[in-house]
Amino acid sequence: MRETDLILRPVTFGPLKDANCRAHYKGPCGDTMEFWIRVEDSKLLQCTFTTDGCETSSYCANAIAEDIIGKTTTEITNLKVDDFAYILKELDMVETDCIKLALITLQKTVSSFVKQNCGGQCKSCSISGCDSRSSDSDEDKDEDNDTDKSAEGEAAANIPTGQIVDNSYKSKEQQNIIVLSGKGGVGKSTVAVNLATKLAQEGNKVGLIDIDFHGPSIPVMLGIKGTPVESDNGRLKPYIRGNLKVMSIGFLLSQSDAPVIWRGPMKMGAIKQFLDDVDWGLLDYLVIDSPPGTGDEPLSICQALEGQHNRALIVTTPQEVAASDVRRSVNFCKKMNLPIAGILENMSGFTCPHCNETTNIFSTGGGEKIANTYGIAFLGALPVDAHVGVTCDEGLPFVDRDDVGKIQGHFNKIVDKIIDFEVLPEK
Repeated sequence: MRETDLILRPVTFGPLKDANCRAHYKGPCGDTMEFWIRVEDSKLLQCTFTTDGCETSSYCANAIAEDIIGKTTTEITNLKVDDFAYILKELDMVETDCIKLALITLQKTVSSFVKQNCGGQCKSCSISGCDSRSSDSDEDKDEDNDTDKSAEGEAAANIPTGQIVDNSYKSKEQQNIIVLSGKGGVGKSTVAVNLATKLAQEGNKVGLIDIDFHGPSIPVMLGIKGTPVESDNGRLKPYIRGNLKVMSIGFLLSQSDAPVIWRGPMKMGAIKQFLDDVDWGLLDYLVIDSPPGTGDEPLSICQALEGQHNRALIVTTPQEVAASDVRRSVNFCKKMNLPIAGILENMSGFTCPHCNETTNIFSTGGGEKIANTYGIAFLGALPVDAHVGVTCDEGLPFVDRDDVGKIQGHFNKIVDKIIDFEVLPEK
């Protein structure tokens, strides 16, 4: 079987909401894996995982996660690689590295559960396997292997890995707005920052998540670059700016120019942790700034928020090369059953601050044309304004300024239309 034929995201992939223990491990191959388990009466009832490894690692972890359901902690502790020899036949492979990585990670998770629930000290306990490991075992001495300190995993290492708790960031009426763009350079992050800020100005409790892992710009645009992130009881505390709470991968990097070199599964795990492991409290709106295109991040956030009050805001510029990419975003939303609040056309004409004459630097009407073609609302157009670039560099959203000319009035009308686009969660 070729790796491309493997299931990239099996049903056991991703954090487990009701888990009562989790642990992760970096193998000699450099790949990191994490398991979540739920154990009751010494038997494993549920198990999920994430990995930044190859599709083979994902396949092995999925097979093991499905096989061990119903086993006791002692039975899991005693499992050997040979017990999963069938995986080698299914994959037509000889090396067992991926199986070892999955099994070791799982057994470390079970060991952690045992220690959390009885301290590893008792000689008789209702938790099966509690006396099979002492508190000073060799495995405990290898705790530094639980944290990936490589350049690729630096941000992941800063995300708390404490006990999973129930999602508390959701409120009954929370509205999620996913800001999308077909290509880069259209001002998507600028729109997301000012949208979240404007909603907060109006008295709403707003969360802003920056899931553009390879180019996080939200910290710069809000003037909070280099802000340290604190954690409490295994939960990250977002940056708070009035009614606005913000979380970005940029907060978790020791250096702002450090590259985030992640594969898809790692991104999905981080997105779920941004949703589940951040202390959002109750929100009225959650604005998500996603990277350009229709790749891992937009797909993962749509899957993670499935069934909630979701809508997409698509940002484009007027020229045809940008508008053609919008078609991909529209079709993506259709495939994901994601309602589209509308299309916003950014950089639509430049108005001279001296003579007030408008010059169409790009061709015009691309956004409105596509909106009409697909029967989607055209929210409006924002002109090119020199103040916008300056305010972004200064870390102050233009909706907080009084000297940005006409763009603020245009933007306020667009925000009103987005608010009016109410959606109900899927049944």
